Amino acid sequence: MRYFQHPTILSAAFLVFVFVYTPLRGFQFGIDAALCVTFTLLVFSYAVRRRGLNLFSAEDAQPLSEILLAHAVCLLTLVFIMRTGSFATALLPEWLALPVIADTYGRLGPSAFQLAQALALFFLGFFEVRLMTAPKIKDPREEEKAQAALWRKAGLEADRLSSLRLP
Repeated sequence: MRYFQHPTILSAAFLVFVFVYTPLRGFQFGIDAALCVTFTLLVFSYAVRRRGLNLFSAEDAQPLSEILLAHAVCLLTLVFIMRTGSFATALLPEWLALPVIADTYGRLGPSAFQLAQALALFFLGFFEVRLMTAPKIKDPREEEKAQAALWRKAGLEADRLSSLRLP
């Protein structure tokens, strides 16, 4: 079931970025906070779009603590990738730091390193959505234990019923 359409998700992400970044633009962490909130909105929106509202409550859903821990790790990776890009540009070889393309007005485009960063962030989001929407892996030993417990209860019930028989 599709809950959100792509234009709705992208419009909401843009608005959230603007609403978070505008009051925090005077601080050094403003862009990081805005990117983290936008990334969170995008990841959870696409996960709900893909899996529906059963993302958190279905029988085969991942535990909420696991989802939040994976998301926190992805947010830390996001900030690390973005901060690395802003500080490591001076240390990069020239072929990685030069712009890949320029337009007819002389404006420079992104460098190869910035394109690699964007690709890494895309795959980070894709990985997290896949991780969140994957069904929970069931341990076969737990299934055997549950089945054995079920049969034990049936045995206890049979013993109880046989003890109630009249002579």
